[in-house]
Amino acid sequence: MDAAPPEPEPGPEPMDMDPEPECIEPDNAFYTEFYPGASEPIGRGQTFMEVFDEGGYAAERAKNPYYPFASQGEWQVAHYLLKSRLSMAAIDEFLKLELVRSIMLLRGII
Repeated sequence: MDAAPPEPEPGPEPMDMDPEPECIEPDNAFYTEFYPGASEPIGRGQTFMEVFDEGGYAAERAKNPYYPFASQGEWQVAHYLLKSRLSMAAIDEFLKLELVRSIMLLRGII
């Protein structure tokens, strides 16, 4: 006759972790652990836009939404050059073109 396998020796007792999070197992396959106090607000700070609107150039931006650019057109050129993936050397070459320099001189940019 086959002998029954020997009983395993008892291992160390599991560590008692205190406090244990409250666990709720809903009817579906999801498992949720709740940690009391984890989602409590710690206070209200200023948002980026609040800091931005109170900055040193807020008065200029109130008069000109494209500040530090003088106009929407200048902003569009800068935006295009930034998004164009041109190197800084290529942008420098563009800004040195006679036509671009004459426009910048007329507008008082340089």
